Amino acid sequence: MEGVNSDEKGSGDLGEETKPEEVPEPEVPVIPDVELVVDGFGFMPKTMHSPRSRSSNVFEKSRKSIKEMSNVIEGEEVKSPCASSTNIDIVRRYTWKTKNRMTVQVITYGATITAIQVPDRKGVPDDVVAGFDTLEEYFNPRNPYFGATIGRYANIIREGTMVVRPSGRMYMLSTNKGHHHYNGGYIGFDKVNWRSYVNGNKVIMSHVSDRFHEGFPGTVMAQVSFEVTCDNTIKIEMKCTTSEPTAVNLSNAPYFNLAGHHAGCEMAYDHIFTINADKYTVTDDEGIVTETEFYLLNIIQQPLVRLLAFYGNIFHCVEINNVKSRDTGISMGVPQGSILVSYGYVPLMGKQGTFYKKHGLFCLMPQNYPDAINHINFPNSVLNPGEVYIHRIQYKFGILLGKYV
Repeated sequence: MEGVNSDEKGSGDLGEETKPEEVPEPEVPVIPDVELVVDGFGFMPKTMHSPRSRSSNVFEKSRKSIKEMSNVIEGEEVKSPCASSTNIDIVRRYTWKTKNRMTVQVITYGATITAIQVPDRKGVPDDVVAGFDTLEEYFNPRNPYFGATIGRYANIIREGTMVVRPSGRMYMLSTNKGHHHYNGGYIGFDKVNWRSYVNGNKVIMSHVSDRFHEGFPGTVMAQVSFEVTCDNTIKIEMKCTTSEPTAVNLSNAPYFNLAGHHAGCEMAYDHIFTINADKYTVTDDEGIVTETEFYLLNIIQQPLVRLLAFYGNIFHCVEINNVKSRDTGISMGVPQGSILVSYGYVPLMGKQGTFYKKHGLFCLMPQNYPDAINHINFPNSVLNPGEVYIHRIQYKFGILLGKYV
C-alpha cells in the first residue's frame, strides 16, 4: 500500500499548531506634569503702539495713544480694530495647567498675568489674582496695572528728572503722575503687545524700547520669560540690554487676594504677612521717598489690617517672606525686595462681574527702591552697554495644614 502524502490528509487529521499573534497592550497616555496651550485673547490696533522716535511733542503723542485706548473702551471708534488684518496684532494667551490643579494664564499685551487658579485646603481651585475678562477692558485708563510687566522704570522718579551716573547727564522724562514719572510713563511696558515664542515649558516675550521713548536714553532690548512648574511655582525672569547708559527697574504687578479675587476687603484684612526685614524706606502719600535713613524692624507676622493701620496704603520694605490666607489656607512665598501696595483706587469692575473695592486686593511688586536713580546711597539702577540686567521673580503657592493662628 502506498504511503499517504501529507498534502492529502483528511480535514479531521491534526496538523502543526499555529500560535496566535500576541497583541501588544495599548500604551497608557502619559499625562504631563505641566501642560501649556496657546490661544488668542483679542486684537490690538497698531495705532496703540508707542511712538517710534522722539520729537518735540513725544509726550503728547503718548497722551494721544492713551486717549485712543479709552476711545476703544467707550465705543467712540467707528471702525472696529478687527476690520482689517493689516491694522491689528493678535494678542496671544498662554495657559499652564499643572497636575496639582493649578492654572496660570498670561497674555502678550503688557506681558500680563491674567489668572492664577490654585486649590484651597479643600482642594477647590479659585482665581486669586485680579484682572479683566476682555482685552478692551485692559485698555481702560483706570486699570491699575493689573498683572502687568512694569518698565522701563517701576514706581516713582521724582519730578520726572533723573541723573545718570557717572556721566552726570540729566534727562527729562514724561510726567504721568502729577509732576512725577510713574511706572514707565504714558506708554510703559504694560501697554505694548510683546512678541512671544515657546521654548519647552517656558514662554519668552520680547520688546524693543526705542531711544528717548518716554524720555529715557538708550535703545533697550527687554525679554521676559514665564514658567510654571509642577510644584505650583510661577517663575519670571526679566533681562535687558542697552545701547547707552540708562535707568532700568523692571517689575510685575499682580494684585492678589488668596481668598479669591472676588472675596473683598474683609477676607483681605485677614491675610497674615511674614516680614523678615531690618530696614524699609519711608515714603509719603505719593510714594516719594522722604528719608534716606532706614528704620529697624523685627521679624513680624501681622494681618494686613494692622499693617494698613500703621503704615498706610503703601509699605516699602526690603523682604516679605510669606503671605497666608487664614480663610482658604492658601499660602504664597513671595520674592525679596517686594513693595506691598494695598488696592486703594476707586471701585472698578473686574473679572466675572467682580466689583474691586478699596483694600480688597494687595500687590507685591519686587523692585529697586523708588527714585533710586537719584539717590547715591540706594542700590544701583543704571544699566550700561555690555551689561545684562537680570531680575528673577518667583511666586510659590502651597496649603496650610491645620488651623493657622
